[in-house]
Amino acid sequence: MSQVIVKVKSGDNELFEVPREALTCSSVAMSVLGDDYDGDEVPLPNVNGKILSKVIEFCNRNLSEPMGEIEKPLKSQDLSDLVPEWCAQFVNIPDNELMDLISAANYLDIKSLLELTCAKAATNIRGKTKEEIRAMFNIPQEDVEDEATPARECDILELTANMAEKVQVVKLVSKEGDAFEVSREAACISGLVKSIIGDDDEYDDEVPLINVDTKVLIHIIDFCKHYHTEPMAELERPLKSQDLYDLVSEWYAKFVDMDKDELFDLILAANYMDIKVLLDLACAKVATLVRGKTSDEIREMFHIPPEAVEQGNENAKRLKVNEVMNDGQGLSSHHKAIFKLAGTMSSINIRLQSNEGQIFEISREAISCSALITTQLEDDYNGEPILLGNVSTNMLAKIVEFCKHNVNEKMPEVDVPLKSQNLADFLPEFYVNFVNIPKGEVLELVAAANYMDMKNLLALACAKTAVLIRGKDPQQIREYFDGPSEPEPASEVEAKGGKLQCFHFQCKIGKVIFRCAMSSINIRLQSNEGQIFEISREAMLL
Repeated sequence: MSQVIVKVKSGDNELFEVPREALTCSSVAMSVLGDDYDGDEVPLPNVNGKILSKVIEFCNRNLSEPMGEIEKPLKSQDLSDLVPEWCAQFVNIPDNELMDLISAANYLDIKSLLELTCAKAATNIRGKTKEEIRAMFNIPQEDVEDEATPARECDILELTANMAEKVQVVKLVSKEGDAFEVSREAACISGLVKSIIGDDDEYDDEVPLINVDTKVLIHIIDFCKHYHTEPMAELERPLKSQDLYDLVSEWYAKFVDMDKDELFDLILAANYMDIKVLLDLACAKVATLVRGKTSDEIREMFHIPPEAVEQGNENAKRLKVNEVMNDGQGLSSHHKAIFKLAGTMSSINIRLQSNEGQIFEISREAISCSALITTQLEDDYNGEPILLGNVSTNMLAKIVEFCKHNVNEKMPEVDVPLKSQNLADFLPEFYVNFVNIPKGEVLELVAAANYMDMKNLLALACAKTAVLIRGKDPQQIREYFDGPSEPEPASEVEAKGGKLQCFHFQCKIGKVIFRCAMSSINIRLQSNEGQIFEISREAMLL
């Protein structure tokens, strides 16, 4: 039996050919066709061509891959959990187009398409107020309770409402008396609001927020609505970056990109309303703003009046940012909690100063490989540069480079004596290239690593030195490194000093280098004809 093709015409006179079998899902179409279709066009005046094309697409696809029934109310806000993926993608369209498709499905009496489109509408209206729903579906204000509203529209809205979770609205009132309607779910992101309304599903009283002005409340409502649909990832402490865009989505980073006064007001309101996620976000922003600033600068930045400073604190003006944030010293109790939270997030870098006055910044984690710095640091590091009197600017730059890389790619331990003369045999490429520098710089690096008590860098630099002195006697080593013809007495060599001569084997570093070099010194054999051959100590022992 050949397939029967039906011609259907849209309201704007666009003609489509559809298999009769695909139209069986439309009771309206089937009633018009009857049992004996004679090939005439079937007019559908209430559906335009664009929407009719979508309807036909659905009917054809649903014929081969039936959608199935959708449970009410919806068990999930993600349609992909409820219907086949093609159905979920099919209704991923703008709201105005969705409404037209709902109307067409209702007009043509296509139950499956009507349920699918209304389910999509139900997910869209979740958490929205009556006014927002009216705006979404272009329902005039005067039609809301008007008996003249078409029954077709009422049926659609009723079906959509039946599928959607019941949207309970809470009315929040600012200290100026302005009231705002917010969905219960969004409002309850605030611990204060949640404690006020409790478990009362029928709560309809206003929630007064006497410490929050209208402008700030509008911001908070925007945050809660967005967080309700797109939760913000938890912020780690300390912050891994000074750029919020690296830590949260663009929406949240832009949300706190505001005037400092507004930001501080937002923090106070978030703290008052007990909105932890917003408090974390705003304080993270503060942490990026106050990094490296003194307490005076912080007070000026946030316009904290002098009278807010606690009396009796004579050292307040000398306090640094982390002292303010960690201890709250120099500020009133009104501001302490906020700066303390910001302080737990702040990733204040350590500032190192070379003997030439150049300052470098490095994270606490990266510089932790220096025992010298670690012993000088305390939890309340005040941001003052740490002077390294025996380290030049060039060497400090190298050391900072080493430390930063070592955070992400730890340098393996160097076995002593060395197992190979090729550093690439036991070290990653970065560390091999790191010590591929002039011999004078290698010695300076050894001295600097020893002075800063960096065991891993000292081992690396000594290993490189051991390779350089391979096969040389003490006099040749001194000449190679432009050292004095006679070594200094051991008593005159400072164990941690910059004057340390690495070729002086009686000192601590000299011994390390010598131990590294042990396996690198080959045995030199000379034939009776004067020809010299080199062979490893291990091989010669055979």
